[in-house]
Amino acid sequence: MSAAQNGASEAVEELLQRGANPNALNRDGDTALTLALSENSSSVISMLAPVTCAGAKRLLNVLGERKIELTEPIKDFIERAGEDDQDVLTEGLKNCPELIQYFSHLKWRSR
Repeated sequence: MSAAQNGASEAVEELLQRGANPNALNRDGDTALTLALSENSSSVISMLAPVTCAGAKRLLNVLGERKIELTEPIKDFIERAGEDDQDVLTEGLKNCPELIQYFSHLKWRSR
């Protein structure tokens, strides 16, 4: 987790290759992806977003609190997470009005 938070992309890549679980949560409920996002580490975000499935609600909170740019890897993560857990994302999006507008076209938003 600290490698992701510190933007150490080579270390994150090595850890993933060795089988590190990108869905592991720390005491605060953050995944490595959420920590990388909170530090705006684009290379680590790009690496972790495609392989992370957990922590969507917390990630949305960080996006809303910090007004972080919504990059393609994060958009893809949110779309995948919404397909898996619609209720969590619907609740998480309540804190991010600008994201509600972006994701309103998705099928899971209208369910």
